[in-house]
Amino acid sequence: MSRLYIVLLAGQGLDTFTFSPLIATAFFYVTATNQAATDFEEAARRLEPKNS
Repeated sequence: MSRLYIVLLAGQGLDTFTFSPLIATAFFYVTATNQAATDFEEAARRLEPKNS
């Protein structure tokens, strides 16, 4: 089952799927999203108060 197939089925109203870890990784791994999360976490760490 490919990502496109899952999207097409969801568009037809299906809302429950079982798929392999390989498909899950392909479906949910988005480089830009992962980089944005990393950038946000790094920025948040810089804003944390320093413990004395």
